[in-house]
Amino acid sequence: MAELAFISRLSGYVPYFIGFSQLDEISHGTDSYYSDGAKIGLFQFKRGYHKLHFFTFYINNNAPHFNQHNIFSGVDSVCNACRYVFPLVGTNEDVYSSRGNLIGLTAFISPRKFDPISPSNKKHRITMYENGNWVRHTDEKKGEWRNLYGKLPPETIPINEKQFEEQVGKEKLEAARTVFDKLELPNVKDVLGSIADHDNKNIEDIFKQRSSFCMIFDKS
Repeated sequence: MAELAFISRLSGYVPYFIGFSQLDEISHGTDSYYSDGAKIGLFQFKRGYHKLHFFTFYINNNAPHFNQHNIFSGVDSVCNACRYVFPLVGTNEDVYSSRGNLIGLTAFISPRKFDPISPSNKKHRITMYENGNWVRHTDEKKGEWRNLYGKLPPETIPINEKQFEEQVGKEKLEAARTVFDKLELPNVKDVLGSIADHDNKNIEDIFKQRSSFCMIFDKS
């Protein structure tokens, strides 16, 4: 999330995040909410278990209900802003050694990529391979994740746009903005327009939630 905040700032936005409580998550299946006034994202983070050249993740594993995917997918069908987040980092040491490039080691995947899941009331094992492929073992459904964005520019604390260019360099600045664009997060206006056209209390609750915390990142 810190790296997303960084590239958001490089792209000229003022990002903020809201971390949802478990009570909120029950209603809309979302761990956190990102916005910057222009783009919006609703994230469900998954923990990976590392073996050789792949990671194992589980979706719909909110026992005893096993309904998380249906809820999350239902929200996404209206707003197109939901993303499963699969970090391909296995230990705290991996996080430390990969800092500054964690987004490049993370798959952001729309829940629609996994539809339909059957049975819908059980958890499902997903294998994410480091070569950019994934497999769902329930029915051997396959797909690709191509979120390998390359190295991000080093984090700095510039004061203004000119300092961004001086400290980071125009080439790296454009690279960071390209990474941000590749996340393909929808526009806030489009999302709010879609929500206004639907009578969906779960989605409305996202904007009226009882959040656990909020993080705001100023451009300066």
